[in-house]
Order: sequence, then C-alpha cells, then structure tokens
Amino acid sequence: MNFIPPFDWNPCVKKVFISLKEIEKQGIRVNYPLLIAVSGGADSIALLQIMRKFYPPKALCVLHFDHQIRGEESIRDAQFVRDTAHELGISCLIGTADVRNLADQMGISIEMMARKCRYNFFHSQAMRLKSNLLFMAHHADDQVELFFLRLFRGTSSQGLKGMKIVAPFPQKTKFPFYIIRPLLNCKRDEIRDFLRQNSIPWIEDSSNADNIYLRNRIRNQLIPLLKKEYHHDIVGSLKRTMEILAAEEEFIEDSTESFQKNNSSSFEEWPLCIKRRLVLKELIKEGFPPSFEIINSLILHPNCFFSYSGCQLLRRKGGWTLEISKTVEQSEWNGEDVIEIEFQPEEEIERILQVGSLNLRLVVCRRGNLNNVALLGERRECFDFICIGKKILFRHWRKGDRFHPIGMSCSQKLQDIFSDQKIPRKERHQLWIAENELGKIFWVQNLRIGEICKIKPETKLILILEWMTNNSLEDKNPMSK
Repeated sequence: MNFIPPFDWNPCVKKVFISLKEIEKQGIRVNYPLLIAVSGGADSIALLQIMRKFYPPKALCVLHFDHQIRGEESIRDAQFVRDTAHELGISCLIGTADVRNLADQMGISIEMMARKCRYNFFHSQAMRLKSNLLFMAHHADDQVELFFLRLFRGTSSQGLKGMKIVAPFPQKTKFPFYIIRPLLNCKRDEIRDFLRQNSIPWIEDSSNADNIYLRNRIRNQLIPLLKKEYHHDIVGSLKRTMEILAAEEEFIEDSTESFQKNNSSSFEEWPLCIKRRLVLKELIKEGFPPSFEIINSLILHPNCFFSYSGCQLLRRKGGWTLEISKTVEQSEWNGEDVIEIEFQPEEEIERILQVGSLNLRLVVCRRGNLNNVALLGERRECFDFICIGKKILFRHWRKGDRFHPIGMSCSQKLQDIFSDQKIPRKERHQLWIAENELGKIFWVQNLRIGEICKIKPETKLILILEWMTNNSLEDKNPMSK
C-alpha cells in the first residue's frame, strides 16, 4: 500500500494513518476500489476527506444509502453526498429502499430494517465491484454509546469489547470482505475540529436529536451527564475498559476452543461461560440475533423447542449444536393487525406462533400438571383458561380501550395507564393486547395481567403465555413483573 505523506498532521489524520497500517499488519491483500460508506454527516465526511489524502480518487468509491425515512431531508442528504464525491472526482453509488414499509411488513423495528437494507446494499456493491474493503466512520464516542446500549440490553464480554478497526463483514460473502474503521481512535470533538479547521461542510441528521431512540438518549443525555457530574473523560476511560475486555475475550475464546477439543466430560457439566459461548456462536452461525434469554433457555432446557425469529430451535442434551425445526406458525394479518387463535374446550395443547414482532408460546395444561411444563423464556404469564374461552384475539391498542389490571379496584382507560407509566406514544402502538372470547382485555404486553382472567382457587385449566420480542422495544415499565 503506497501512502502519500500527509500534508496535515491533525490528530485525526495521524490516527487514521496509524489505523490504516492495520490492513498491512493483518496481511490483507487489497482489491480496489476502496468502498467508503458516507451518510453526509460530520464523521463520514471527515473520513472521506482524510482518505483522499492517502489514496487517488480512482482508488475510492463512495456508497450512500437513502432509507426514505426523513422525506425531503433524505433526498437532500443523498444529493449532498453525490455533489461532494463529484467535487472530489470520486465515483458515487446511491442505494435506496422504503425502510419503514419493509419494517412493517417484516414486523421488526425500523432501526433493525434500516441496518439490514443498508448492509445488503454495501454487500451487493462490494460483490459487484469485487472490492474487499468497506471503510466506515465509527469513532471512539460510537464505541462508548455501543457499550451502554449493549450493557442495558444485557450482553457478554464479547459484546462489551466493542468494535475493531479491522473486522469481517457481518454477512456471508463469496470472498473475504472486511470493514475498516480508521476513525475508531478519534473522538467526536477531534473529528469536528478537523472539519472546521479545513472549512469542510457537512450536514446534520435531524433524527439524531430525537430522544425516543435509546442510542440518542445515551448520546444526548447520559454521556453529557457523566462527563459533567462524574468523569470528564468518560469516553477515554470506557475505551480503555473495552480494550481490557477485548484481551480477556480473546483468552475466553481460546479457552473455549481448547475445551471443545480436549474435554471428555458432558457438555452439561462444562463451565457456564463455556456453554454460553458455544451456544452464542451457534446462534450467530445460523443467522439468529443472540440474546441472553434465548442462550440461557437453550442451556437450561435441552431437548425442548424454543420459538425464536420465526423458527423453533432445539439443543439436544449433551451437545451444543442447534437443530432448526419447521417455521413457526405465521398467523394471517388483516388490515387492522388482528390475529385470532381458536381453542377447543378443555383442550391441553401447546402452540407456537409469531405475532408481528413477538414470538409466542401458548400452553394449556391442567393445574396439577403445571410443574411438568418446561418454561423457556423469562417473560411469561398464567391465566384461568376457562375465563378466556374458545378464542384469543391479539391486536394493537385502540382509542377507548379499557383495562382492569390485577390488584386494582376497577378498569381504566388504557391510554391513561400508558400515560401514568410514561410509555412513549410511539411505543404504545407497538405493544400487543390480548382479548378473551367476550372481548375483554386480559393481557397487555409488559403490563400486569388483567383481573378478569387471573388464577383463582377453583381454577382447573391454566393458560401459560410466554413471549419474546424480535425488536428493540424495551420492557422497562414499573407495572411489568
């Protein structure tokens, strides 16, 4: 790799220069053009401008993806990136998709679908151009935001160690394809100082100020508070912590491989951290987003099916590989997002189905057999099945809905309950509600169960309802168990 000596030893330029050496150190043979993901924001524009100091324009190619989420602002961003690349003499490719509509169709969060579409575009262009390097503008502050994001959702040291400067692309590819993050050691303030010193324009994404998203709340509220009240260099401190975790993570990974090869005892007797690591790797290998809940459930309940992401997963006792069973029952949707489940009177059954962004497991059993039912997830409720009747209706919140939570004296407007629990308006319409045969609400996702179908001394048949979300909706309400 032939570098042109940088004319500006700004801290960001120097750190990028050092980071680019990682490509050589890892023995990666470069296939041009080098792809640069550019959104138009400060970070990606800085990366583009610094990269042109080291490579000629013909060696670079800008990739921009329009998610069609912000209307005219999205169109503005795409045009700005196109114009900037043209001024620099660099080719530019624009991809686009109606992410909001696709997210609704798939029943997943907009953020998850946006990432999926964006990475699919990057992958397709890399394969078409036979390029093996994609440069992205993640920086040190992004690392810290990711640390807290994963910490709040629950993750292992593998998740908390953060991103690497050089990492394999997260999707399967025909040939080795890498993500390079040259700005990973640069702080956000350093990046903006570089742009200002060189009078380089960029554009702001207005959605970055919307604190409905957890990442934005971490960036705009939590980190500034920590800097002001607790530690002015929280970014640097946590970055060092992540480096320590990365080294320990490497040791755990080596230990796991050694355990697999040299230990003759049963998997069920192995250390918990080794078992978690192996199941985690199996989930990733099979293309499933891992979570603490599903990993623990697969470990604790061998020979039991677990509903996740539209499939049933099974781990046989004594092993860690996963068997992927038939697709989970996909219920038919109508225009109002209503799904109806019918039952036979006093029928003991188990049904697994997908309801929008939820994977549901419904088990009907006699009270005396309750202890024999394998409980797979952490989110579960039990109801008097006779009080539910012959069918359950799953739907979203409607204006005027009333709900009588267990332990309260009377029913209330569900809208008032949402307000009392400080559930954001955008999240209210994502929550699922269950009605009994008489049209009475007996369950609201993440809230207490309803008084109408609670278990009583005379209850004979019990309905167990277990659920797991496939999106980033947080179960954080005080009324949840």
